[in-house]
Amino acid sequence: HWQHNYLNGEVLSKYRSYWEKQLQELPLIHEIPLDKSRPKLWNSKGRRIQMVLPKKLSAKLNRLAQVQDATLFMVLQTAFAVFIARHANNYDVVMGTPIANREQNQVSDLIGFFVNTLVLRSDLSGNPSFENLLKRNKKML
Repeated sequence: HWQHNYLNGEVLSKYRSYWEKQLQELPLIHEIPLDKSRPKLWNSKGRRIQMVLPKKLSAKLNRLAQVQDATLFMVLQTAFAVFIARHANNYDVVMGTPIANREQNQVSDLIGFFVNTLVLRSDLSGNPSFENLLKRNKKML
């Protein structure tokens, strides 16, 4: 109820304009080379790869995050965007991440699964340094 009352008029217009700009000319399909042909009928079946980073690398990544006034998630997301851009030979990298968005006191104690997907779009045109790309990406988060 409070969100519905908050998101109307000028506030809604501001957010809508922001997201329309962010999602303008969004690539429909990534250009990462595939090891198999795409199925004729799309489905969401996939695989999950899990790995543990060595402690030294983890410590270095955490230190980089501190130095750049970023979170570890921001550093890893930026690194993954660089990885995807290089493999896809594309400078517009789009990914989604689940967010709980429970910053308001009214919902912090509620029980339930309140998750939305946040679009993260990294622009690697102009070959930015990792630090500059991280600064840009921090603004999204």
